[in-house]
Amino acid sequence: MQLLDAPLAIVDLETTGANASWDRITEIALIEIDGGGISGEWSTLVNPQTAIPPAIQALTGITNDMVAHAPTFAELARGLHERLAGRVVVAHNARFDYGFLRHAFEREGIRYAARTLCTVKLSRRLYPGHARHNLDSLIARHGLKCRARHRAPGDADAVWQFLRVAAAEHGAGALADAGWTVAGDQSAAVARMADPAGIERELCPQKILIETVIGRFKGEGSIEKLAEVIDALLEERRAAGERVVIERAGLRFAFHAESHHQRRKHGAGFTGRKAHSKEHLASG
Repeated sequence: MQLLDAPLAIVDLETTGANASWDRITEIALIEIDGGGISGEWSTLVNPQTAIPPAIQALTGITNDMVAHAPTFAELARGLHERLAGRVVVAHNARFDYGFLRHAFEREGIRYAARTLCTVKLSRRLYPGHARHNLDSLIARHGLKCRARHRAPGDADAVWQFLRVAAAEHGAGALADAGWTVAGDQSAAVARMADPAGIERELCPQKILIETVIGRFKGEGSIEKLAEVIDALLEERRAAGERVVIERAGLRFAFHAESHHQRRKHGAGFTGRKAHSKEHLASG
């Protein structure tokens, strides 16, 4: 089956943080694809029932006031589960979005499992000559139109545009071959994310919270300056030295892995160059 003819659910989430075990969803966008076209679109803010960190508010524009009267995930769960049923979940860094969905459903007593397709990995396979495959890079490289970056509806629509551009440039057959191959690879990856311990190992092995990092930059300038510094980490993520990677709703931080004693003595090592989007967990 051609990829775009399959029942797809292009999903993007905004969240309060990076760990699906304790952070919560603040916005959901879903584009339903059937027969090569859009058959439905749905989005909503979500009351996370916890405060959104200031840095996340600055990045996404989603404030505590905006979600105060939004529905909770518990109120949305049954209807969302029905919308997703039988569809391949397509997302930019699918482990992030799929991991959050699974955990959110599980908290409501709903089992959810789906095949996933990560467009970060798809871009790498289709465009191996390019070094960077985060969503900002795709938007710039392919001339995509994103009406609101770091908001779920805008980012989901940009992913849909990317799929159509890839089909036009490579042909439906090549897109299908690459897409279903990536979907198979991704299924094994998301299986490791099925439990809270798996999420923690992948996203936050040392439980270093993003607020700690933000705190180190107090007085250093704006959030844009912080993002500029962080983005450099992406370029060196494969450099020598074990890393701990933390992704939190659009910000990706890499730390040198140190022992507990070393961290107490020196603090978490923070080096590298700029990274600023959640899809960077596997993207670059």
